[in-house]
Amino acid sequence: LWDYLLTPAEAVVLRSGAAEARKDLLRRNFGLNFDTQTVITDNARDGFHAYDVKLESRSTQSYNYQDANGAWHICPDYGGSGSFDISDIVTSAPPPQTNAWSLNASGGWDASDHWTPGGVPNGIGSMALLTNNITSTRTNTLSTVVTLGRLRIGSLNGAVNFVLEESGGSRLVFDNGNLGAELIATTGNASDSISAPIVLADHLAITNSKPLLLRGVISEFGPVSGWGGGPRSITKTGNGTLTLYGANTFSGGLWIKDGMVNGPGKAGSGVVTLGDSAGTNSASLIGSGTYPNPIVVAAGSSGIKTLRNSGTAASVTFSGSITLAGNVLINAGNNTGATTVSGKISGPGAVTTSSATAPANYVRLAGANEIAGGVILASGPLLVGHDSALGTGVLTIMGGSLSADDSGPRTLPNPILVSNDFALGRAGFTGGLTLAGPMNLGPAVRTLSTIGTYTITGVVSGAGGITKAGTGTLILTATNTYTGDTTVSEGGALLVNGSLKTSSVTAGPGTLLGGVGAVNGSVRMASNSVLAPGHPGIGTLEVNNTLRLEQGSSTLLKINRSTGAHDSIIGAALVIYGGTLTVTNLAGSFTGGEVWKLLEAASFSGHFTATNLPALPPGLKWIWNPAAGLLSIAGGVPADSTDLTCSASGSALHLSWPASHLGWLVQSNSLSVANPNGWFDMPGSQATTNLIIPVWSAHGFMLYRLRRP
Repeated sequence: LWDYLLTPAEAVVLRSGAAEARKDLLRRNFGLNFDTQTVITDNARDGFHAYDVKLESRSTQSYNYQDANGAWHICPDYGGSGSFDISDIVTSAPPPQTNAWSLNASGGWDASDHWTPGGVPNGIGSMALLTNNITSTRTNTLSTVVTLGRLRIGSLNGAVNFVLEESGGSRLVFDNGNLGAELIATTGNASDSISAPIVLADHLAITNSKPLLLRGVISEFGPVSGWGGGPRSITKTGNGTLTLYGANTFSGGLWIKDGMVNGPGKAGSGVVTLGDSAGTNSASLIGSGTYPNPIVVAAGSSGIKTLRNSGTAASVTFSGSITLAGNVLINAGNNTGATTVSGKISGPGAVTTSSATAPANYVRLAGANEIAGGVILASGPLLVGHDSALGTGVLTIMGGSLSADDSGPRTLPNPILVSNDFALGRAGFTGGLTLAGPMNLGPAVRTLSTIGTYTITGVVSGAGGITKAGTGTLILTATNTYTGDTTVSEGGALLVNGSLKTSSVTAGPGTLLGGVGAVNGSVRMASNSVLAPGHPGIGTLEVNNTLRLEQGSSTLLKINRSTGAHDSIIGAALVIYGGTLTVTNLAGSFTGGEVWKLLEAASFSGHFTATNLPALPPGLKWIWNPAAGLLSIAGGVPADSTDLTCSASGSALHLSWPASHLGWLVQSNSLSVANPNGWFDMPGSQATTNLIIPVWSAHGFMLYRLRRP
């Protein structure tokens, strides 16, 4: 019997494949070449088995075969049956060749005198060594199909490299008899390059501790080609970078156990596995472009598994699904490009994101993800393009910024653990973002910067506090329980539409404090700050402690004369006045007698330095009562009638009425007292109590009267 391991696919070829396919299979596995009249059969056993391979001839005159050395023989006929056991033809597989390139020069692969020992490495299991000491780049040209089981490439002179190129449709076939082929680039540190097409007749293990460039297309033998067929994989080890350039079609997958692979759209059609659960090395998939492959992140390894972009101004997108058996780092690199994951991320592992802070540098999670292990925002901008972008786990913020991308406003339900300062929003991405999950600040005061408007509807807890920085607006809507101080700085706004348990609030210069909620700690409004209850609408802000309005601060209150609604501040134990009171009327006209309770407190002290109040009609005046927090309008137009006095002097008529009736209007009528449409208001009469009117001789008479507006 001929004892040889064959795959199930090879068994199918041997049993029922086309004649040429079966012959090709024997050429590969046994080094035999049979003439065209030979028919090949086997014992039809499946799987990885030893095969009883028999040769049958259609003509007793053509039992020819060619051995590995090229010699032709006649098979002995077993009793004239025309059936031959292959063990009578060969007793062992042809021994693999090992040849080393011996020239310090470029040259053709198929010249036997270029190798030591003499002969050309070309055959299943053969090994070629391109490792000699060369003094400059050397190019080895393949002019035929070359089959190798193993290839080691890299000059002893680490500063120069080998280039393996094709000519005339040649290709490099990796075939080690189903034992796994090897490509090793560990000698020197220069970037070796293979531009010849590569065909995988075997699984290929690549080990490189330096850059290795595969520029040719990597394919595999199909299942009916007669070469064993089926998916073939590449396994990458070593801490060097493997760069793929061709439109590769191998389908057995790419396993990155160690080092980096760069080749968006070039990783074949199979699954990319990142990391080695049994190892401790780091593995990265990087590039500029799009990876459509499904990705599996291995579990258990202490090494870091990374997905990131590469190069200056380079952006990469991972559009295939990502399964997290382990944890992964998604990184935007220290350049001006972005890393986007648009495929669905799922599994028990965690995601860590990090990036630099250049304007176009960010990580974007765009899919409806099912990340169970949580997301860690380590540094740099993180953009979300879906409400479920962070999955179902905890968001841990160690720095960086969190924003919605340009696909629309987002609401994130994830619980949040804050361990460092962070930002909401970034230049160019200021779409609305609502954090709906509970947020724990931990024991320290956290600086939270905003660009744009952001809302936290989840309960904020912890012994720490918040320093609101940045020019944007932060809105707190929950019944928050954090106990540290709250500071508003750098020109932004804080709107308390929920409540702060015991936190004291300080609004610094250029900032605004507003809302319709409650602050149970003290409030201090520094010089050049603005207190605006209800902002941006009308409402009531409750301060259940001391409210200190320092000199230079502004208190903005709105009233609506038409509806009667107005801003107010209530609940204070003590209000210490200072700065400027500004009141704005949104609609309606004042008539006098109106009263608004703007501030409510157990006690008041001090005074506003100035007041800016709306203009009033004649006869009305503002009255501010700081001891009661009341703003009212005194005066008004008297309702009782009075006399209009007239006298003539030359060609002028003098009209006058009592000063108490300032605000009444003079009307004239040149038609008839009984004609109600004949009366017209005289412009300017409401602002005075004395008019001088020229006498017009063209009118036979003129009537005048006073009316209350």
